[in-house]
Amino acid sequence: MSCVALKKRQRDGLSLCLTNPWASTPICVRRWWQLVSSFLRSGHLIKMWLECPVEETDDRGRKTRTTEARDNRRGIPQGSPISPLLANIYMRRFVLGWKMLGLEQSLGSRIVTYADDLVILCRKGKADEALQQLRKIMGKLKLTVNEEKTRICRLPEGEFDFLGYTFGRMFSERTGQARLGYRPSRKSIKHMVEKIQH
Repeated sequence: MSCVALKKRQRDGLSLCLTNPWASTPICVRRWWQLVSSFLRSGHLIKMWLECPVEETDDRGRKTRTTEARDNRRGIPQGSPISPLLANIYMRRFVLGWKMLGLEQSLGSRIVTYADDLVILCRKGKADEALQQLRKIMGKLKLTVNEEKTRICRLPEGEFDFLGYTFGRMFSERTGQARLGYRPSRKSIKHMVEKIQH
């Protein structure tokens, strides 16, 4: 999209935005911008997205525009197309920090990320330490871990949802033997059923 088209869309009230994906606390737009501009040459387009007004519709259907994120220099509303890009940039810093601290080796860990979602897989008995290190690194990045969505899951006894799938103990349809596997999560199935019904 050209700069002129983006400015026109900004005037028309269409906006792109992002919130701190790890918690309800808004993150510092200036830090996002420093990271983004180090990755992209045409960073001025993204900066325009970060600063443009946000249009919201209330329960009665009334539309309001706000420049709260721009005025406070913190936070960007959730769900924008630019959100995964910016989340990936921050997540990259987290993963690099994890590796630089040697946590991949010392905890026998592997991090799986997708935009603002992550799972840390680690050796048995290392989950508590991994969670402490997660909080510590996120704190240094000035992010807050969303405690409601964060938990330790011990496999094969437990299970967890990630990217629309439930991971955990599954049973073979043919042999009945237990194995670690995945299936569509209940939430994904419910969402798909609702989509089909409407």
